[in-house]
Amino acid sequence: MQSSLKILALTAVSSMFIFASCENNDSDSLETFNEASFTEESNIHFSASGFEKNISKELTSNSGEIYSSGVIEYKMYGKVEAEVDFGNGENDEIAMISKDGKSTELRLRHRDDRDSKFEKVIIEPIVTTDDCDYPVSGLINFYQNGVLEFSINFGDGTCDNLAEIIGSDGEYKIIDLDEWRRKHRKSNKYEKDKNDNFRRVVTKELVKIDGCDYIVSGTIEIYENRRTLVATIDYGDGTCDEWATKTFPNGTVETFSINDKNEKDGFEKVIVNPIIKDANCDYPVSGTIQFLKDGVVIATIDYGDGTCDELATKTFPDGTVETFSINDLKKK
Repeated sequence: MQSSLKILALTAVSSMFIFASCENNDSDSLETFNEASFTEESNIHFSASGFEKNISKELTSNSGEIYSSGVIEYKMYGKVEAEVDFGNGENDEIAMISKDGKSTELRLRHRDDRDSKFEKVIIEPIVTTDDCDYPVSGLINFYQNGVLEFSINFGDGTCDNLAEIIGSDGEYKIIDLDEWRRKHRKSNKYEKDKNDNFRRVVTKELVKIDGCDYIVSGTIEIYENRRTLVATIDYGDGTCDEWATKTFPNGTVETFSINDKNEKDGFEKVIVNPIIKDANCDYPVSGTIQFLKDGVVIATIDYGDGTCDELATKTFPDGTVETFSINDLKKK
């Protein structure tokens, strides 16, 4: 958590916030924190946590709160993946987010559409990732009748399921968002997510490389009710392919595809025989996958008998067999 941001967030206002109210289920502050933690709209989204925030141009504020100039870069393995530009000193309360060659405008001050009694001021954009259930970065101030009530700091990019709630008097408390969710979630207001009892923990850094659409290495452990390990996901050894393995506590290992393109096109993949990879080979050396559409097998891919080569076969329902290069498939 960046102490300089905490200081900026807590500008000189009267100390109206009584921090004990965080434990009062009826408080407006509690309700707003609850909503912000679990339903806050993402301003920036990455495939994995663990990015580095770099201030490439000094952040300044004309008002003492909202940045009016400066640039924050979000880097992954030394490469800038996104950038937030707060302007050149104008008091327009707007920032520009650049990511994937596109620029979008971010209003830094607004009131939620959920009939919130609070006005929200974004000090730093909310960042979410595929590998974490909650925001991993971002700083928001909440005002009522023009008075700062509290701030939420979601951290520095680490997937730790923690947030810091800061009162206007400077008192703060670290919140475990999983515990908070179970304790305060209102069944009549929030739809219970089917994965609500599961938590993902990154145990080995998730890695992406230029020119590859997939995570190429790293591991995630999946826990039920925070304590019971139910599976470990391993994304591989650095090779650019769509395959990952899921290992269960009983030792069973399943290989699955992390590529959802075929599912979006209406195809389903079924692994008939496990996909086997050799550490000394760039290709799968054996394994069988069936492709189904509307429950009907339309093709079967066979990666071979254990030989390290780039060839695989595709068998169609009429018995026709085609041999193809995996290299050609990767280029598509």
